[in-house]
Amino acid sequence: MAKARRKASARRQHKTREVYKEIERLQKENAKLKDSLKLSQEVTNAFKESESLYRSLVDTSPDAVTVTDLEGRVIYVSKQTLRLHDYDRADEVLGKSALEFIAPCDRERAVTNMKRTLKDGYIKDIEYTFLRKDGSDFIGSLNASLITDADGKPKGFIATTRDITERKKATTELAASAEKYQHLVEQAILGIIIAQGWPAHMVFANDAAARMFGYPAKQLMSLSGKKMWAHIHEHDRALLMQRFQEIMNGKPSVPRQIRIIRKDNTVRWLEIFGRRIDYQRQPAIQVTAIDITDRKEAEDALRDSEEKFSNLFHRSNDAIFLHDLEGTILDVNDRGSELFGYSRKEILALRITGLHPREELKQSQAAFAAIARDGSVNFEIMFKKKDGSIFPGEVSSSLFEIGGKKVIQGIVRDVTERKQAEREINRRLAMEEALAAISENLIKARDIDRAVRDTLYRLARVFRTERVCLFQKRGEQKVWDKTHEWHDPALTPLRWKFQGMTSTRYAYWLGKLKRDSAIIINNTKKLPAYARKNLRGVKIASMLLVPLFYEDEFFGALGIFAEKKVQTWHDDDARILRAAGEIITASLVKDRYQKELTAVLNELQSQRMKLFELTQRSIDAQERERLYLASEIHDELLQGLVAVLYFLQMLDSGSFDARTREKHAVLIKTIKSSIDRARSLISEVEPIRDPDIGLIQAIKKSIKNRLAAMPIQVRFNYPKKLPRVVFAQKANVLRIVQEALTNVRKHSQATRLSLRITTRDDTLEINLKDNGIGFDVDRALKKTTGHFGLVSIQERALLAGGQLTITSTPGKGTRIHGVFPLVREGV
Repeated sequence: MAKARRKASARRQHKTREVYKEIERLQKENAKLKDSLKLSQEVTNAFKESESLYRSLVDTSPDAVTVTDLEGRVIYVSKQTLRLHDYDRADEVLGKSALEFIAPCDRERAVTNMKRTLKDGYIKDIEYTFLRKDGSDFIGSLNASLITDADGKPKGFIATTRDITERKKATTELAASAEKYQHLVEQAILGIIIAQGWPAHMVFANDAAARMFGYPAKQLMSLSGKKMWAHIHEHDRALLMQRFQEIMNGKPSVPRQIRIIRKDNTVRWLEIFGRRIDYQRQPAIQVTAIDITDRKEAEDALRDSEEKFSNLFHRSNDAIFLHDLEGTILDVNDRGSELFGYSRKEILALRITGLHPREELKQSQAAFAAIARDGSVNFEIMFKKKDGSIFPGEVSSSLFEIGGKKVIQGIVRDVTERKQAEREINRRLAMEEALAAISENLIKARDIDRAVRDTLYRLARVFRTERVCLFQKRGEQKVWDKTHEWHDPALTPLRWKFQGMTSTRYAYWLGKLKRDSAIIINNTKKLPAYARKNLRGVKIASMLLVPLFYEDEFFGALGIFAEKKVQTWHDDDARILRAAGEIITASLVKDRYQKELTAVLNELQSQRMKLFELTQRSIDAQERERLYLASEIHDELLQGLVAVLYFLQMLDSGSFDARTREKHAVLIKTIKSSIDRARSLISEVEPIRDPDIGLIQAIKKSIKNRLAAMPIQVRFNYPKKLPRVVFAQKANVLRIVQEALTNVRKHSQATRLSLRITTRDDTLEINLKDNGIGFDVDRALKKTTGHFGLVSIQERALLAGGQLTITSTPGKGTRIHGVFPLVREGV
């Protein structure tokens, strides 16, 4: 039992030990559980901290984070995702297909990329066009990864999205900028050169740089460094090499101006700027260059121009002002100060309006307005000097800008002398116009004395004087008289004082005038006493006398006299007065000669009429003598010859011997020839033999007698009614026509003849024209050629008081034109 108890106790102890062991194990397990729980809590806390950290990272990430299941439904979005797609809450997005946030044009590609992600585990930098809540789109870049569980089975996708619209735009712009930069570099007007090594040789040169050196770009870059430096002017080469080495050593560069020698050996100026760069991973110098040759020349020209215009400004003979629109004087040249009598400091303290009299301010303000409106204006205005004196000025003003401020430049010229000259010129012009009017008036004058008086009046108006007198020499005597005078109506004429002047009494005056000297006395009180004695009793304050000559002989004098006040005359006035005097002298001499010529012409006309009358009587007697001879030939000689011829023809020649018959025949032939000649002589005077026949009928008979047997077509035109003319004129005209018809018959070989008789006023005209062979008129009219017919008709025309013109050209026919005075019968 005890054994049983021991066994039972042993079992109890064993159980107790087992319990204790179990308790100890349990305690150990509990401790382990506690440690595990603690570790689990720590892990949970760590997980919580990690989740919070990662959630914070996701929410603060610049990229949008989106988690979807394998069907693409959204199960998580970050705050950036909501902002990127313009949503306010996550529940607006969760559960939707991620494809709804991608533009329709990219959805098919998005499905394909989801399959790629499922297969490959990720995709990277995929660009889509995404949609916002309002339907607007943006370009985004997407990275996606496959999410798996602990067993590695796919659970979904996680994607990060970034808005790359601006980056895309910047990239596009950068690409365009790079392309543009490359184009600009290649096409730039600036020369761009990249050089490496030492001595520096070119590894790049754009077209502009190549043009500067006169090479193609490739050929320029092929030059060795030594040859390249040879194109730098020797005066600039060493300094440029030094600057290049300094730039390669990191020293900053400043623009430099150098000279280069082009391929054609011409020299050009360049402005260059160099800087160190890396080119193809090697240090290099980039040089930009611009051709400043033209600018250099322009700058030199500008400096010269500035110097020139500075000299023009300060040394100008005109006053030059610079002032603003308010009239404040900004600058003035030395002439401006001198002209107005101010110092430079004093004048710069004034306004431009202070240089004008008060009454000129309105015009000055109007000029300001015109300058502001039109930009420039020229005008004349009165100015006031520091001493108060007034002078006229000519102003040329223009508006321009200096440093953005509007400035007016005014050039002022003192035109006092010019105004005086203009007044003098106007006076001279008035004098010249008066001279022209005087000349015209005297030329057209019928009454020379009245015309001279009018001329003296004009001279008084021009010289503004009260008395003008003309003195002439009295015939061949050495005495001079006042022959013409004009005086102010308020004055009395100088009736007796200047009549019968002699060299003895007026030695001072006449002596100077004869020596061709003008006498200018601006104040008679200053005359010598012996000269003043000649003016006693005459109120003359000033006088101007000029001598008058004609063909180097002293003719007289012309004088102007001022009585009311002293006047000042000059040499120019004397020249004008002398010119007027020469016109008057010429007119008076012309009138004198014209009167003498008229008397001579009248005498000549009287003699001519007497000669004409004698000539007409001579022609009349000659024609009547011809008529008498013709009648005698017809009535006596011709009748006798006819009777003898009849008697000889009645003889029986058969009873004559041969010699007698021969003489008989010769005698009959001779008598017949004489009869023909007698009849021919009678025919010469036949047309005028009948006193009742007129000129036209006489010409018709002459045409018939002379041209009836000739193959000539004759056209005779005459007036229907021609006045009956005296016998002498009828005979003269007829003889001229007959001689002309004879010449046509004998020499012209014409086939057509035109004869026209016309009357005009108191003249009778003859026009005769043929189409014959013509002749040399000058040669034919020489009496040595034997053409007495042409000479005789010209002389007959002159004796008849007419004119006869003969024109002819070999091969072109002949024309005779005669004009005669029409002397009617019974007048």
